[in-house]
Amino acid sequence: MSKISMVPKNEIKCAICGPAASYSVLYPERISKKNIDFTSRKVPEKTHYRIVKCDKCGLTYSNPIFSDEYINQLYRESEFIEEPQLENMVNDYKAELKEILPFVKNKQRLLDIGCANGFFLKAALELGFEEVWGVEPNEEAIKKADPEIRPKIINAVFSEDLFEPEFFDVVCFFHLFDHLTNPNEFLKNVHRVLRKDGLLLAMNHDSRSLTAKIFGEYSPIFDIEHIFLFDKKTMRMILEKNGFRIIDVKDIKNNFTIGHSLKIFPWPKGLKWIRRLIPRIPTKLANQNIKVGWWNILSIAKKF
Repeated sequence: MSKISMVPKNEIKCAICGPAASYSVLYPERISKKNIDFTSRKVPEKTHYRIVKCDKCGLTYSNPIFSDEYINQLYRESEFIEEPQLENMVNDYKAELKEILPFVKNKQRLLDIGCANGFFLKAALELGFEEVWGVEPNEEAIKKADPEIRPKIINAVFSEDLFEPEFFDVVCFFHLFDHLTNPNEFLKNVHRVLRKDGLLLAMNHDSRSLTAKIFGEYSPIFDIEHIFLFDKKTMRMILEKNGFRIIDVKDIKNNFTIGHSLKIFPWPKGLKWIRRLIPRIPTKLANQNIKVGWWNILSIAKKF
């Protein structure tokens, strides 16, 4: 965590339509003068930048935002939470990777960007990939990686100079795309490191999900960490803009433990006390899974 007093903010533009596109304000900024916490899977803090929507394409994004340097510092310093929900995440991601394997010509190299402690890299090896690599800015997450996986994780923000061109058969990024300050530059770099006909597999929040419609700015997807929030239409647009052929962009269901669900649910002020009951729930019940399509979409695309 880091204090935000006197931290300047930068104006950003629609990642699809560019600087000429106007926008409308959806929600005003809600940033307190406390510390900002970029810890993944934390209790929602209902803290976000000003949220706007492009008048032309409908892309939802935060504007203005902190500088890239400050945001990267927050990610480096954030805590890494290990909890039963991680097992659900790796199983969900593994299932989605398994679904696209018929489209993968070679299972030689796979890259996971924003790989945390590398839990998905182990799953990719189990599915037959010969070599796996990860990129992760958070130092604590890498320290908690399996000793066999840790040497394959680069402690950095993904950039064009980390790997040779056309190095990977598959590039994955799960719940990362919402966090990027420049998704076009990111996708160009992904395109660069993918081989011809290589596959991109991405999971991110849906700005038009039912929970976003019901809870509005109090939905957990509206968070200080999230910069651009896409829906199925705008995901297609930005992928095609950066040289990818769409295979599918679809709604998906994910597994959540009951304990994690109670933690991240946007309880109104009078019901926040429910979170205090979570430690008292029997472990077996708290770790029971429910499968729901709350707010995520999956994108599969090919480099051509």
